[in-house]
Amino acid sequence: ITQVSSLKKDIVLGVLSCLLEVSNELRETVHQEVLSIPILLASEDIEIMGDDDWKELEDVPRPQIEDKDLPEVTAKIRSAWVKSEHSIEIFIKERKKELVGEFRNRFQKRLKEELKLTKADYDVRIKDLEKRDAEWLERQKKAFDKQMAKLSQRELFAKDDIGKEIAMKELEWETFNRENEQLLNLLREERELMIDKIIPQRYTMANLEFWPIGVEFIVGGGSKA
Repeated sequence: ITQVSSLKKDIVLGVLSCLLEVSNELRETVHQEVLSIPILLASEDIEIMGDDDWKELEDVPRPQIEDKDLPEVTAKIRSAWVKSEHSIEIFIKERKKELVGEFRNRFQKRLKEELKLTKADYDVRIKDLEKRDAEWLERQKKAFDKQMAKLSQRELFAKDDIGKEIAMKELEWETFNRENEQLLNLLREERELMIDKIIPQRYTMANLEFWPIGVEFIVGGGSKA
């Protein structure tokens, strides 16, 4: 419980600290912060202090209430809180609904952006790999053809030996092709997984929690006038 001399003496301000925590469908916590909500506890109809007014008050020195004044101040706070408690509960529920809407819109916007970027990134990577592999395979094919031509011209070797070497070279060539095709398939599968599952789950809101974790009471120390 603190006091501000610039506030009227009959004012009771409750600065509600609420934890906001948002998680996605991958169960990752993507946003977490503590929000301070200054509430004027004047009556059953609470009033949320404006941002500008709270910023001015936030930096003002707020000394603790002296022990001798605590009983009277505590009674005043208790009375104000009891009158406002139901309205505060309603406010928290309504504020949570607003936050759910705000974050759902944020997630949807970010999802569209991330899907667009991810698709473009994988398309470029796959295209580059296909182009690079085509050029690389062409060079390997030329080298393979030269080796095969040399083997065919080597009359000193028995036909069986030449046949074995040709079969070995053909096997190497098939392995080259298979490995590159596997690499492309892996990249395509990864693209599909990211676009169809990972990105949508990462940028879809699964849960939003918003609950009070504490309150600071500020009472006025000035005149009633």
